[in-house]
Amino acid sequence: MAKAAKVYVYPNKYPVRKIQQDPAIGHRLQGLRLASYNRAKKRFYYQAELAKLFGLSQSSIKNYENNLRRTPHKVLRKYADYFNVSIDWILTGV
Repeated sequence: MAKAAKVYVYPNKYPVRKIQQDPAIGHRLQGLRLASYNRAKKRFYYQAELAKLFGLSQSSIKNYENNLRRTPHKVLRKYADYFNVSIDWILTGV
């Protein structure tokens, strides 16, 4: 009887993991960005433009919208103030 070969499983060096946050929050943040209209450029805002307005990086905006990072309260306040919505709406949809 032949011995079975050992299988070594190496953990992923940079695993992508979802965080413990309601996935609808990122969807609402993305919806706010896409629903807003940049009149000067006659189109919706890109992530990079919104990041520049908020003083963040484009990758941070992407991570918040895709629920890869928890959205800090300070950033939620910037979204709420800029898009004229409440933080409660961003968090709960009500």
